[in-house]
This record gives sequence, structure tokens and C-alpha cells, in this order.
Amino acid sequence: MLVSSVRDTSTAMQARYFAYLAKLSLAQRAERLVQLTTTTLDLARAGIKQQLPDATPRVINAHLAYRQYGRAIAERYFPDVYPPSD
Repeated sequence: MLVSSVRDTSTAMQARYFAYLAKLSLAQRAERLVQLTTTTLDLARAGIKQQLPDATPRVINAHLAYRQYGRAIAERYFPDVYPPSD
């Protein structure tokens, strides 16, 4: 029995999706992964840009790093945007 781990997707639909993925080659699944990752990052950047319309690409990437990895990483790699808080 497949237990749904996604709250907005029914177990039946999730099973159907997994069956679809199982029919794909490894290369096709990898391509889907790249597409989903790219789309997710594009949406995150668009959200940051909406909040900070005048932000430079570096500031957008700094905020993305903060959202993905936390303040310590943002401080380490983007100290001009996130000064160390020690």
C-alpha cells in the first residue's frame, strides 16, 4: 500500500505519478529532476525579486542561499549582504 506523503495529492494520483516515473528511463527521470529544480529556483528568485524589486542578482542569490541553507551559509558566502552576526 502506498502512503501519500504529499498532503495536497491523493494516494491514487501519487501512485499514478510513480507508475509514470517508473516507465521513464534514468536519463528521462534525471531530465525531469533538472526541470523541476530549475522551475523551483526560478519561482524562488521571482518571489525574492517581487519582495525586493531593486535587488541585484547577487542580493537575490544571497536571499536564496539564506532561504535554502540558513543564515550561517548566507553570512559565509555573501558577507556583503549578510554581515556576520557573531
